[in-house]
Amino acid sequence: MSPDHPSAVRSIPAYPYNYPAYTSCQWFLHTTIEGGYFNLNFINFHLVTDKDYVIIGMGRDMTNSSTVLRLSGISAPNTLTVPGPTMWVNFVSTDGWWLGFTIEIHAEGKPG
Repeated sequence: MSPDHPSAVRSIPAYPYNYPAYTSCQWFLHTTIEGGYFNLNFINFHLVTDKDYVIIGMGRDMTNSSTVLRLSGISAPNTLTVPGPTMWVNFVSTDGWWLGFTIEIHAEGKPG
């Protein structure tokens, strides 16, 4: 993400239709904005409680990075700030057949 393109919208596969069981997807986002960080706005959030989940973290590697938040069920915070310049989102479904989620991701930075 750059100063010219600071926003993105991400939804899980099949959204707005129910996602199938055993779905997995990952997104990595990087910003070139100086002092960059990410603001996430959850538009919709409907996952099978304790079976399907989304994990959000910072860094370049999901296995060696810091997890910021793990979510499951039908509620998510309205907004979440994740330190940059790189972050990731990991969605895993073992049950499925719910609507899933949509998030708006905005790269922000220090005022110039």
